Amino acid sequence: MLRELGVDFYRFSVSWTRILPTSFPDKINKAGVAYYNNLIEELLKYRITPVVTIFHWDLPQKLQELGGWANPYMVDWYADYARTLFKLFGDRVKYWVTINEPQQICYLGYGKTMFAPAVNIKGIAEYLCARNVLLAHAKAYHIYDKEFRKKQKGLIFISVNCPWYEPLYESQTDAADDANQFDWEQYAHPIFSKTGDFPPATKKRIAARSAEQGFPRSRLPEFTPQEIQLIKGSSDLFGINHYFSQYVYRNKTVYRHYESPSYDDDLSVFFHVLPEWSIGQSNFTKFVPWGFYKLLTYIRKEYANPPVYITENGFSTLGGLNDNDRVFYHTEYLSAMLDAMEEGSDVRAYTAWSLMDNFEWSFGYTSLSSHNVRKFPDGFLFGTATASYQVEGAWNASDIKGVADYMCAKNLLLAHARAYHIYDKEFRPTQKGNIFISFSSQWHEPLTEDGADVEGASNAYQFHLDHYAHPVFSKIGGFPPIMIERIAAKSATQGFPKSRLPEFTPAEIELVRGSSDFFGLNHYTTSYVYRNESTYDYHEAPSYLDDLEILEHYLPEWTIGESDYIKEDYENPPVFITENGLATYGGLDDDDRVSYYRGYLSAMLDAIDEGCDVRAYTAWSLLDNFEWLEGYTQCFGLYEVDYKSPNRMRTARKSAHVYKEIVRTRALDQHYEPDMSKAITIDKGY
Repeated sequence: MLRELGVDFYRFSVSWTRILPTSFPDKINKAGVAYYNNLIEELLKYRITPVVTIFHWDLPQKLQELGGWANPYMVDWYADYARTLFKLFGDRVKYWVTINEPQQICYLGYGKTMFAPAVNIKGIAEYLCARNVLLAHAKAYHIYDKEFRKKQKGLIFISVNCPWYEPLYESQTDAADDANQFDWEQYAHPIFSKTGDFPPATKKRIAARSAEQGFPRSRLPEFTPQEIQLIKGSSDLFGINHYFSQYVYRNKTVYRHYESPSYDDDLSVFFHVLPEWSIGQSNFTKFVPWGFYKLLTYIRKEYANPPVYITENGFSTLGGLNDNDRVFYHTEYLSAMLDAMEEGSDVRAYTAWSLMDNFEWSFGYTSLSSHNVRKFPDGFLFGTATASYQVEGAWNASDIKGVADYMCAKNLLLAHARAYHIYDKEFRPTQKGNIFISFSSQWHEPLTEDGADVEGASNAYQFHLDHYAHPVFSKIGGFPPIMIERIAAKSATQGFPKSRLPEFTPAEIELVRGSSDFFGLNHYTTSYVYRNESTYDYHEAPSYLDDLEILEHYLPEWTIGESDYIKEDYENPPVFITENGLATYGGLDDDDRVSYYRGYLSAMLDAIDEGCDVRAYTAWSLLDNFEWLEGYTQCFGLYEVDYKSPNRMRTARKSAHVYKEIVRTRALDQHYEPDMSKAITIDKGY
């Protein structure tokens, strides 16, 4: 088809998981690489230049489950993916499109349900997405510029969908300007303007609406000065996708018309199209060639006339070979483009969308977008395009071991520390309370005195409790050294360009360190730990368990090791036992639970006698409840709940009577036996 058309270039996109089936560069799919190598070689064989889009909407499911483009870690993940493509194909690919249509990705996919992933967290998610997409694009640009351009001698740019918004009346120029700035200039201004950053109108309007809505800061996230400089100028060409133009107006009826908060409410304009503009099958495309001319003219004047590649332009029909409407459309749009070029616009290439009918995002296969005479300048290029997800398909991936858990840990610790400092600075002086974090941990004991087992038990504790406690309670802060060392080494052997354990900045280390008034501890069990040759490659890789490389046997008995460890390693902080308990399958005579509580309370008293500053103990739980993995099949309650009873009758178990006596007497009597024939009562004064 391409040879029949006689085009100069072919724009296609690479499917992320076709190259990186795990979403990360630890594994490269040779079959996927071979597919694209064959495609590139075949194009070059017939002197057709490949133009490769690195990302055209088909995000791996694994990364979407981690928040997708709303997650700031996407910047690094995308950069790793881009670097992989540069290494694999950059010797032959000389034109790279970093990201296709970022506004549609963010606005329609994160602020609405129109397109995948349909996050629909209006007024927040689309702006987070925008910031991260721009940073990811810029990072890929600078990777290519610094590591590959000198040898590969290619060009790299972003492709932005750019409609044109025209004021309905002369008095509505502000509304039209705002519409352009909110839409495509939200992505073009940070890259192509002299000042960088989001457009001024966008920043001003969102900040004002956020303040009115009670937000403590603008919902549009800020770029740091360094990020502004990173993004500014990060495109060799201005890639434009163009399909429609609209009239815009704003009056009193628009205020509070849209759901709030939302992008639409922040912008607060109405759109209007003339009936005669309709062409083709899709409501998305409109026949307004003068809008295309005005867009190109505006870019020439506003952004210092950058070199422009039209990376998509076209419209859809219901099918058929005699597509006279499409012929007329392309003729008039190319004519408008030539008018702009004759006035000085530096347009260097035009791409008709698309080579063949494909799966259009929200119209499936029902909407089909698939060429008397004016001379084009010498050297001008023509091409056509498709996208991997729409034509070729992409692989789904699941499971995010060894990445998501570590990213979650960092974010939880930062969130905890932020809340701690808010309370400490804004509320503690008047409310005079305490605030702390509660860790769930078991004690890890080496199975033998063998050095590998001893080291394994120590590593287990650092991976488990210390993963969260060390950043808060240690003198130096940050993740435990053993974790940092082991995960970095494992990541390197698995082909990751950096450790899967995200780093804290020095400022974040200081923010987290010391951010707890007490050491909250949930404890339920103890395990013996061993490490030998059988544990290597035993667990799925990459994963937390593979990084740790141990196996465990769980013990029924109680120990005091944990309290001693906290005392010695963390300078004996005040400890609150926030959970401790035993599950049974029901029944009122729960002697196992009574023995469990007595044993653990005895061990706790031993630790206190040795100097551990344990200040509180919490029995888990007051009554039977829905346990996370076991539902209602396991019962932790001091009180039994009859789930068949309409009023959910609660009855005190033996453990409730024993625990009441411990609380009443503030003493642990191993031989106390309650009279179960008597109902438990409320003591005087309670």
